[in-house]
Amino acid sequence: MNENDIKEFLNKKQRYFKRRSKITQRVYAKAEEGFDKELEKLVHKIGSGEWDGNSKEVQDARHKLEYQHLEVLREAMLIMVCSLMEEVLKDITKLCVPNCEDEIKGRRGSWLKKHLDILKQKKSIIVNQKEVSFFQHFIKLRNCVVHGGGNVNKSEDAKLQEAISSIQKYGKENGRDMLGILGDGYFWLGRKFIVEVMIKGKKIMEAIFKCLLR
Repeated sequence: MNENDIKEFLNKKQRYFKRRSKITQRVYAKAEEGFDKELEKLVHKIGSGEWDGNSKEVQDARHKLEYQHLEVLREAMLIMVCSLMEEVLKDITKLCVPNCEDEIKGRRGSWLKKHLDILKQKKSIIVNQKEVSFFQHFIKLRNCVVHGGGNVNKSEDAKLQEAISSIQKYGKENGRDMLGILGDGYFWLGRKFIVEVMIKGKKIMEAIFKCLLR
C-alpha cells in the first residue's frame, strides 16, 4: 500500500469506529430509558395501590427491572465497546506495522497495551497513558464477564481486585456509582459505568487516529 491508500484505509476505519460507537451509545441509552419507564410504571402502580408492593411477584418484577435486566445490558455493552476497540486497533496495527504478528509475540499485557506499544515504537503515536492504564481495568472486568460470568471469585487474574478498587475509587472521587461486589462474588455495574467506558475508549481511539492521520 502507498501512503494515500494507507490514509484512505485509516479514514475508513475512523468512520467505521465513530459510526459503531454512536450506534452502541444510542442503543444503550434507549435500553436504559426503556427500563426506567417500565420501572416508573411499576412504582406508580404500587403507589396507587393497584399492585401490592409487598407481594413476591411484584417484588421480583421490581428487582429484575432495577438490577438483573440492567446488569445484563451493561455487561453486554462492556463487551461490545471493548470488542469494537480491539477489532479496529488490530486492523490498524496490521496495516501500519509489517509482520505485526511477529512483533506481538513475546510481549506481555492486554491486547490494548501490546498494540499501543507497537504503534508507539513504530509510528510514534502519543496516547494519554493514564487513560490507557485506566481502560485496562475495564478490560479486566470484561474478561471476568466473558470467562467467569462476572463472578470475581472465579477469576484467576491476580490484578482484578486492583482494577475493581481503582474503578470504585474513581467513582467515589467523581460522585458516581460505578461498581460494586455482591455477597456471592458477582459484581454489579452502576449507571455511569458504561458511559465512562465509552468516553475513555473514544479518547484513546481518537488520539491514535489523530497521530496516524496527521
